[in-house]
Amino acid sequence: MLFASWGSLLIVALLELARERRPLARSPLRRWASNLTLGWLNRWTVGWLVPVGAFAAAHWAEAGGVGLLNLFELPTSLVALSTIVLLDLAAWAEHRLSHALPWLWRLHRVHHADPDLDFSTTHRHHPVAAAFTGGVRAGAAVCIGATPVGVLLYYLLRGPVDAFAHGNIRLPAGFERALRGIVVTPDFHAVHHSAARRETDANFSALFSWWDLWFGTGCAEPKGGVAGMALGLEGFRESRDLDLDRLLWQPFRSEGVSGDEKACAQAGE
Repeated sequence: MLFASWGSLLIVALLELARERRPLARSPLRRWASNLTLGWLNRWTVGWLVPVGAFAAAHWAEAGGVGLLNLFELPTSLVALSTIVLLDLAAWAEHRLSHALPWLWRLHRVHHADPDLDFSTTHRHHPVAAAFTGGVRAGAAVCIGATPVGVLLYYLLRGPVDAFAHGNIRLPAGFERALRGIVVTPDFHAVHHSAARRETDANFSALFSWWDLWFGTGCAEPKGGVAGMALGLEGFRESRDLDLDRLLWQPFRSEGVSGDEKACAQAGE
């Protein structure tokens, strides 16, 4: 699972070198150092709670016959597949909630305040946000009646797709359009990192893109296009805001509450 997360990050970084989508606005070394250090800090403190907590909760639910899927006599393969799909639905709902509740947004905006978007942004999350996510995913696993195998498969899929979605990668247009109908692609997720709040509050999907298409939260393209879009959040654009200490303190600052209100093209159009 560690390789699925960090190994895929290396692959995405190499793809960015070959097929860069947008020129970076800042010199990357300072960003990379802070973003990746924050990722490792999370990994060895609270980040492990997300997959491990969900796996342990699924094991407990399965042993006790607790949760939705344990109410039915289903084939093992169908339970595992249902676990993957329902965990991803829970991730979509949690992500949307993180934008709707002010105190959760303060934690989550550490991820959104990155002035560029590339492989390193994948692990730019505040430790308290990571701990909250771990608790939510464990609770979701119990409610779903998730199977441990399904949880394991979900995170083996989620790690590479998460890194891919944050990648600054230019895909062939036809391939990107076809792929985004199933999973989250770099262009689809880039809209979510727009400086415009209406665009930031769209494209919440983590693994399967169809949640945004079904629930009306999808945005096909930002105003002005993906290649030239403004990224990050106003109020966090100083060079010092790239440093690790500022990232850890950021939820307690009052800046960056909202961005420019631009319209986006609906994903179904």
